[in-house]
Amino acid sequence: MKYITVFLFSAMCSMAAYGQYKYEDFNKGLPDKWSTTSKTQLTLSSDHYKDGGQSLKWEAKDNDVLTVAPLSISEKATIGHLAAEIFVYSKVPGLDTLIFQFFDNKDQLKREGRMLLNYKGWRAYHRSWQFDYNNGIDQEPFRLDKCRIIYKSEKTAAEKTIYFDAVKFTGDKDLRRQPAPHTEIDRQDFKPIGLAGGDPLGSWLNKPTEGLRKVTDGEAKDIQKLKEIYLKPLQPVDKKQLQEAMAYVKYANIERNQDNSIKGRGILAIAKPDTLVKISGYCGVLARSFLLDKNKEAKDALLLFTEYLIDQGLAEGGRNVLPTNSYYNARNFPLGFMEALGVYPADMRAQILAMLKWSHEYNRIYNDHFKPGINTDFVLLKLQTLIRLALLNPKEEETARDLKYISRFFEQSAAISQGGNDGIKPDGIGFHHHSAHMSYMSAFSAWIDHAYSFKGTSFRISKPAYENMRLAVRSLLLETSKGTLMPHALSGRKPFTAGVPVKSTHVEKLIKIGDDLNLHDDEMKAFYNYLYKENKYSVQQADMDGFYQFNYAQLGILRKDNWIAAMRGFTDRMFGAEIYDKQNRFGRYQSYGSLEVLYNGKAPETGYIQYGKGWDWNVMPGTTTVHLPWDRLKAVGATATEFQDKSFAGALSLGKNGVFGLDFAQRSKSRYVNQKLTFRKSVFAFDRILVCLGSNISAETDVGHLATNLFQNVFKEDRPSIYQSNKKISEETYAGSISVDNESTWLINSVHTGYYIPKGNNEIEVIRGEQVTPDYTSNDGKKTNKAWASKAWINHGKEDSGIKYHFTVVPQTTVKEMKDLAARFDNNSIYEILEQTETAHVVRYIPDNLISYVFFEPQENTNIGYVQSVSGACLLGIKDVGDRIEVTMASPDLHAQPNAESYWVSTENTVKLRLSGKWKVIENRSDIAVGNKGIFFEADFNLIHGFPKKIVLKKEN
Repeated sequence: MKYITVFLFSAMCSMAAYGQYKYEDFNKGLPDKWSTTSKTQLTLSSDHYKDGGQSLKWEAKDNDVLTVAPLSISEKATIGHLAAEIFVYSKVPGLDTLIFQFFDNKDQLKREGRMLLNYKGWRAYHRSWQFDYNNGIDQEPFRLDKCRIIYKSEKTAAEKTIYFDAVKFTGDKDLRRQPAPHTEIDRQDFKPIGLAGGDPLGSWLNKPTEGLRKVTDGEAKDIQKLKEIYLKPLQPVDKKQLQEAMAYVKYANIERNQDNSIKGRGILAIAKPDTLVKISGYCGVLARSFLLDKNKEAKDALLLFTEYLIDQGLAEGGRNVLPTNSYYNARNFPLGFMEALGVYPADMRAQILAMLKWSHEYNRIYNDHFKPGINTDFVLLKLQTLIRLALLNPKEEETARDLKYISRFFEQSAAISQGGNDGIKPDGIGFHHHSAHMSYMSAFSAWIDHAYSFKGTSFRISKPAYENMRLAVRSLLLETSKGTLMPHALSGRKPFTAGVPVKSTHVEKLIKIGDDLNLHDDEMKAFYNYLYKENKYSVQQADMDGFYQFNYAQLGILRKDNWIAAMRGFTDRMFGAEIYDKQNRFGRYQSYGSLEVLYNGKAPETGYIQYGKGWDWNVMPGTTTVHLPWDRLKAVGATATEFQDKSFAGALSLGKNGVFGLDFAQRSKSRYVNQKLTFRKSVFAFDRILVCLGSNISAETDVGHLATNLFQNVFKEDRPSIYQSNKKISEETYAGSISVDNESTWLINSVHTGYYIPKGNNEIEVIRGEQVTPDYTSNDGKKTNKAWASKAWINHGKEDSGIKYHFTVVPQTTVKEMKDLAARFDNNSIYEILEQTETAHVVRYIPDNLISYVFFEPQENTNIGYVQSVSGACLLGIKDVGDRIEVTMASPDLHAQPNAESYWVSTENTVKLRLSGKWKVIENRSDIAVGNKGIFFEADFNLIHGFPKKIVLKKEN
């Protein structure tokens, strides 16, 4: 605390050198800048203080004014998140009000805010000059020269003693400026500050609408069962822990005033997460020392210390709401206080419970009008605390009622959310930070763990809650190899992450939850057997190999045998790589149309190393990138999560086949040196081959070269061979160029994935050997890792227009098979490219009589297969089946529109398809508007959420 005080004093002196009066702690005497209209003069008092040993004491009556001037604070100090933080002490809670008015150097009123004195102890008036006034509308900066504080009494004849300390007129940068009960009167003026900050006041205002009733014997037993799960036995206290806790209480210098009120060393860091965790820990140590060892001195210290903490503002309505991006602190802050609840007398216990409920937004459970999209980190970090707080309530009727509400909260937190909100999307994708974020979906496993604890009780979850989580878990695990390895493109800020956030044990628990609800979900049991290659459940086996589309993740997945192929892009609203300070610093190209083949759920068999140690960040398989030196590839700023300018990215499932498309233009306001990179690419998944096409490729760069990357495999020790058209390449160090001007070639990489490259492509570069690359946490690139690598790419050089590519990937192949397939690819006996232009990629898969289309733009007079024209960008598949055709369409463009509640929302878009000839509708479950128009057949596909729609047609004679 002393250090903080000295720092603030030094800062104040520095500010004073420029004539700006920004901070006052009242430790040097009564400042002449402060005056009042009150009959009683201002004085200094040592009865209550926040910084140092005294504060300003104001004895006010209704309409009295406290004035501070001149402040001489420049405009620069009223910009952005710079905020005022003024601590105000109230001896007795009531409904009195303080009005804060702030004037410029021309005596014009520029800001006005209110604060209720409805509390006892210290609270802060804490508001940004730019964001937290006038209904949260951004305000222009101004020269702050005067502050007036007007006292409004609930009873006009009453007098109020108010204390001020640690007055910071500007300079506070804490983003957690949430309104609280004492600023509820101005709630509408505070600008929302994001998911991590939460909405404590909004949650607190929710109240239970269900009445209390007598607890049944069954409920009482269930409550006891849950207490045994969630309220763990106390752990012993060692001598060192106790000494440290007692020393901290002594350091607080707690005393009693003549009126028996309490005071002590001011805690300026009352909002800092690490301080709050430390304080709570000390309370837990003192409580355990008394409860386990009957240490009366520890109990006395605990009660005194807790009273002092409440007085300092660690109370309901205080600044103790921990953000959900502070993982350790959010989890651990409540623990010590919860251990101490059994020691506190009833009144103090109620105050601490109220504080913990405020801090963890407990009253969210009472929200009868919730909006889907609850922060997934809230579920991960705070759901367990909500359950514990309900169980720690000494009133069993309230515990039973609240556990029912928590059961409903399970359903709310698993509700399907829209747009950029957190949670489960319509296709089951999990969102965090407004985008698909598999690596953050530990919230799903936490949800399942807690729902499993409620299994078999009166408070079990609902069927809709189960069904939504089932959708989410199934979708998440279908994106993985064997439920244990996720694509690098989905790994978030920790590249090549070691595991998947939902484990097999969680799937088993989810199945048991379903059984408890009498759902007997054989499909989920068959899914478990399929995914983990087991026969755990005696159900009919499911063959779930095939193609899956997840357009809220801009993702297509082809599953086959022991491998999966994952193809991914990103859009103008949903990022492809999340990059923070010291996290994924070189991961910019993570999703630039990546195509990853993962084997057996194992990183080494896939050619990956955890965290990408030794990975060449320029060479992400399947992507089109500009190969740059590390100092040009690394993120420029601390946060460089990247978006692009286009919105077309995603996939269409056609059963065992599918198609992926990505229209890309580097964002003009990129967080990187802008190479003006553009491309359009597609992947046509046919059975077990992946035909990859690119067009419209261009870039401007003064360094490096433009490339479409085929593969990269890295190993810690192994040096597996690769093959190039029957030639085995086993040298540990190798670099070669392959021309395909006159004939095709093929490669097999280190993990047996084949690559066919037909003639007409740019030159192919193949490299093997040890490489040294920057660690993903290194901001300057100086921390490096080594790995042995083999990699290949199509080198487009520095061409700036008209670039195309075509290659085909064959997972899990052999030299013999690849040689045979290459010959068949050469003579177009397996697939045939029907169009590869600026506007469309179209490929026919001959064995299945299937034509797949990627239309990047509307196209008239297409005349490919049965398609005559299409009115909008879309993915399309038309398959001949005997005397009929199956027509399936999706738009991976979600056609997002801004939305106040969810950042954006997917909207319906109609794409008109015109087919040549006349057709009769055989099946139209999607209720598509259809009809013959002259010599054509037209169908209006109303598309939303990236979902497919299908019709089956028969040719009319």
